[in-house]
Amino acid sequence: GGKPEKLINLPAAQQDGVLVLKRFSGGGTVVVDHDSLWTTFIGRNKVMKEVKPFPREIMQWSADVIFAPAFEKWIEQIAPSETFGAATRKSLVAPKKR
Repeated sequence: GGKPEKLINLPAAQQDGVLVLKRFSGGGTVVVDHDSLWTTFIGRNKVMKEVKPFPREIMQWSADVIFAPAFEKWIEQIAPSETFGAATRKSLVAPKKR
């Protein structure tokens, strides 16, 4: 739990119109620029019963169900095979089990 006033020059951020937010998932400071991609999942507990409404569970679900398949497809279809070695390719697509 960092304190914004210790991590950020708040007057300068406000003057420059920098959006500052706290991630519900916690973790360290993240700098977002024009090349960043963020996702938000909106769902109903009664429809998505397999996903518990807690940050760690949502992150694990999204890694296993959304991002691993997407990156696997990207690596197979878009990225040239010589770009990644087998170990790197496996680490990019293999979801972590807890």
